[in-house]
Amino acid sequence: MFLLKQFSIMLTIIVLFIPFGRSYCHEQNSYLDCQDSFEIMIITEVETNSILINLYNISEAINNGDKSNDICTRLENIIYETQQISVARQAVKYLGQIDNDETRRILIRILNSEFDSIIIYETINVLGNKGINENNETIISIVCVFERFNNIRPDNLIAFATVNALENIIMYNNWLNSYYEVNRVLLRILDGIYIIPVKERARLIFNRINVTVNLTH
Repeated sequence: MFLLKQFSIMLTIIVLFIPFGRSYCHEQNSYLDCQDSFEIMIITEVETNSILINLYNISEAINNGDKSNDICTRLENIIYETQQISVARQAVKYLGQIDNDETRRILIRILNSEFDSIIIYETINVLGNKGINENNETIISIVCVFERFNNIRPDNLIAFATVNALENIIMYNNWLNSYYEVNRVLLRILDGIYIIPVKERARLIFNRINVTVNLTH
């Protein structure tokens, strides 16, 4: 009887202690999680500040006439390293201020590897403004990224940038070799779920290039 009573007392103590133990462990884990989050936040902010300083130094170098391949590579690294879309977008804009073949290659690599629509939009704009279409590579890359978005998640900004870029590129290049690709994109936009202003731009370019093609045959 005495042993049974002792056992009952011990069981009561254990039952009472378990919630306290769990609560204590929960508080400890919460504290550790909070501490980890705080440390991650500090590290992220330090990395962001470092990238911003690097971007500022690059902009100063460009303004002072430095448009070397090293500057291009540093901008490409920023685009892939930063988690801030606005920073990556600005880096793409800076690439637009540099006119060399390395810049074009970097911009095409971005199109082929990037998934954020804002960065893609800015990259298409920059390539369109440059108007270079060596070996038809620029048009094919723009068409491919448009098709990717069109098939998965049609995006009006991407479509609008694509139309404008294609219009600018075909003005300065022998675009007849890429007629099929350009025509296909324009038809996809005209038949797609895009907003009216985007379709109107696509229709304008579609009519223009098809009139030109008919005149050359």
